[in-house]
Amino acid sequence: MMMWHTFYMLISLIMPVYNTEKAYIEKAVSSFKHQAYEDKELIIIDDGSKEEIGTFLDGLASSSIKVIHTINHGLSIARQIGIIRAKGEYIGFLDSDDYLEPDFISVMMDRIQKDGSDAADCSFYIDKGNKISKNVFRKGDKIISSYMALRLLTGDCFMRGFVWTKVFKRELLTEGLRVEYKRRRLFEDMPLVFSALMKANKVSYISKPLYHYRKDVASLTSSKNINRAKEHLNSYLLIRALAEASKDEEIYRIVKNSYLRTYISLLYDVSLSKKA
Repeated sequence: MMMWHTFYMLISLIMPVYNTEKAYIEKAVSSFKHQAYEDKELIIIDDGSKEEIGTFLDGLASSSIKVIHTINHGLSIARQIGIIRAKGEYIGFLDSDDYLEPDFISVMMDRIQKDGSDAADCSFYIDKGNKISKNVFRKGDKIISSYMALRLLTGDCFMRGFVWTKVFKRELLTEGLRVEYKRRRLFEDMPLVFSALMKANKVSYISKPLYHYRKDVASLTSSKNINRAKEHLNSYLLIRALAEASKDEEIYRIVKNSYLRTYISLLYDVSLSKKA
């Protein structure tokens, strides 16, 4: 039987904050501190929060927790600032109103090492009020190719487009074809994930839920945005542009085969935009 050993590599988690409730921030940071993995850092990007939140964040700083204050740019640009400032060989993301299972980092990093992969994607819990449920569309651990990862991603069922269920080798986010936003966007995660997985060799697909997503908090703003459908379409067009720029016929075929799934999603978003 093949034996393997854990070699600890620095991982950076990036957490933008914009006026998030202190209790949520404390829960998120606490879940980072209690990770069963030593070689880690948390990069908190204070995205122009009010002064009391900025002061509160400064009080959380430590040798493994860095706080960076900026003017308000929005989530996507705040994440980009975090990527630039991060020192880790691997990068993950944490939203300030969510939190991690204690073994989030250790499971993801151990699987990356064991599988020889460039990225990992896990399942997640949905926290809605006092009810916690598990993402049901995830069974079995696998090592998958970049193409398979893109198929699952564009299917938006067995692999969702959220950045926070994933850990990436740094180069996937910083080199080659990549997404750099210059303004606030909805649906910003999917193109960023797509551009990263395009460049991966192998991806570790993990069935265990390791992340807690607070749906009641995160979905409130985006569901009431009048531009929701337009932003979703722009996100899809960016993915199509990435596929075309890759000059890889299989990647373009994968995107083309997702037309129906995208169309159904857009119909739903049009209805929400009309309500808004």
